[in-house]
Amino acid sequence: MKRIHPTMMYFFYFLVFNLCFYGLQLALIVSKNSSFISAVSLPPQIYFVLAATLCAHIVLYLILSLIQTVLLSDILKRAWHYYSAEQWQIIIWSITVCLLLSANANFFPLSVFSKLLSPAIPAAVIRLLFYLSLFAIVVLFINSLFNRRTQYLILGFTPFIIYILLNPLRHEQQNISSSMQNIIILGIDSLNPEHVTPEAMPFLSSLLKQGAQFSNTVSPLARTYPAWTSILTGLYAEHHHAEENLVPKNLVKSDLSIVWALDKMGFNTIYATDDRRFNSIGPEFGFKKIIGPPLGVNDVLLGSFNDFPLSNLIINSGVGARIFPYNYMNRASFFSYYPATFSEQFIYELEQQPSTNPLFLAIHLTLPHWPYAWAVSSPEQLNNEFSVKKRAGLYNSALNRVDKQFHYLYHYLEKNNYFNNSLLIILSDHGEVLYYPGSRLTNYNNYQGQLPGTFAKYLQQNTATMLNKSAGHGSDILSPGQYHCILGWYIYKQGHLITPYHKITTRTALIDIAPTILNFLNVKPLPPMDGISLLSSIKNPLHSLYLRPFFIESGMFPNQDLSKEKTMKIGQEFYDVNPLNGEIEIKAHKLNFFAQQKLYGIIHGDWVLALYPDKTHYVAVIQNLVTGYWSDDLHGDFAKGTPAQSMYQQLVHFYGPKIYLPLP
Repeated sequence: MKRIHPTMMYFFYFLVFNLCFYGLQLALIVSKNSSFISAVSLPPQIYFVLAATLCAHIVLYLILSLIQTVLLSDILKRAWHYYSAEQWQIIIWSITVCLLLSANANFFPLSVFSKLLSPAIPAAVIRLLFYLSLFAIVVLFINSLFNRRTQYLILGFTPFIIYILLNPLRHEQQNISSSMQNIIILGIDSLNPEHVTPEAMPFLSSLLKQGAQFSNTVSPLARTYPAWTSILTGLYAEHHHAEENLVPKNLVKSDLSIVWALDKMGFNTIYATDDRRFNSIGPEFGFKKIIGPPLGVNDVLLGSFNDFPLSNLIINSGVGARIFPYNYMNRASFFSYYPATFSEQFIYELEQQPSTNPLFLAIHLTLPHWPYAWAVSSPEQLNNEFSVKKRAGLYNSALNRVDKQFHYLYHYLEKNNYFNNSLLIILSDHGEVLYYPGSRLTNYNNYQGQLPGTFAKYLQQNTATMLNKSAGHGSDILSPGQYHCILGWYIYKQGHLITPYHKITTRTALIDIAPTILNFLNVKPLPPMDGISLLSSIKNPLHSLYLRPFFIESGMFPNQDLSKEKTMKIGQEFYDVNPLNGEIEIKAHKLNFFAQQKLYGIIHGDWVLALYPDKTHYVAVIQNLVTGYWSDDLHGDFAKGTPAQSMYQQLVHFYGPKIYLPLP
């Protein structure tokens, strides 16, 4: 019987060790994330992607086993190797595992495997282990370099390794024609004007002090997909039907997006974002090019499931883009997301686009969105990602980092002449509030009704919030920070900003963006839109806008305290996976349930009226946004001196049967 070559035996044992190591990792990940897989029914093709990802991990460990075998073979060739082959095999494997775990903990502290080490092992000790194990591996590689056979092997594979580890080399940037009129939207998620300070966001703060700034802009539905649909259509959610994230796409009037009109005018239309999990804007809105992670339930599954020390180290590389596309440049995969990965990939893909056509570019950066964390965040800051408490430090860090990311992309576009002749729009899709006093404007000091008050009882019985505290976005109408947006307009000609700086305090909304863009291009909107053009006020500081009422509604499950377990139950009851495209969608027959438990409101002048659904009636709150005075008794003396009744009638007229409960 022919004996097996020792090198093959070394490889076999390394492979067995590594696959056992991977099996333990897989068991831990499945134990923590199996509920995600069982939450919704998955079509067969989804399992093929999961199986392919599993195979990719196994291939990585095959390659690792081969490298370990080469290192072992070369050390055994030395007369001074001292230890036996079996002992060196254990040493090399242990050093490799130590390097993987310590590197993962250093660069991805939010990884499941990093949390196993921290805080039991101090960060300084982990860094020391990383450098020591890295030094040991480097010494072993240097030893192998003196082996001629290994030199040939390394030289042969070097071009391949460079190709797969790095993104393809960029093409030389094509000159952008100075005569083209570009439309560029630079958006940031979960940002209200109060957060844009010189300390937190120095670049954006300085940029908003140029051009025309609309300081009182509202998002009619403060959730990303509905908000961006309003941006692109000029319509309220009531009319474009994207009334929540993950609404079935066949129900959304994406054909009314202005992007289709721009496409007919010859624009090259691009939408770029680093998170599409709850923002499924795609080609159905008229975009020729989407830059970002792929859509689908695998975005949810692999975004949290695909967390392994070896794969994490290559997720942000060129090979990571190819074999782990659902994690690469994906903000939803927050434990492995680095903002620079998305920025560089965006620039690379933009440079591949033709430069002979005018450009409509919309960029949406999502770092300040829940859970506010990314790869370098500390586990102590994140704690429980579902918690609404003690998140200020993490959120402020996200603001500072997204400001740098925004600056980097802005500088690139400016340097490469995209602003030469353009309309630049800077916006946020909605605001964000943290769970602190004053995040909801109601408090007992300004209460004009009879204590203890109907609204306070309602909050205590039906929500996870207090009278003067709210959190997040899209969950409350009496929390202006949730739906207040930043909005700045800049018109450039021949590379010069011609828009005078001025601040407009008259209330506007995201529905005004689409008609303004069309007006700028001298295109009449068809059909008519809910918003109006702001162009005259942008160009002329003295031009005043007329006062209008704005209708506001919440997203699903307003003011609820979510947990991982509750999220799983919601997934099972309310969501399906579309077998045609693999995307998660709300079950169509559940949309009416969401409509009935939403909050509805109207803002007109200095007043806001909000309706909170109780079992048999609405709890109605009228508040003056200037004085802060409010009441939950529309029959009381204070409410009688307000426009509450006429505002209620406008709500009933606008929403029709959705306002299905009476007032008390």
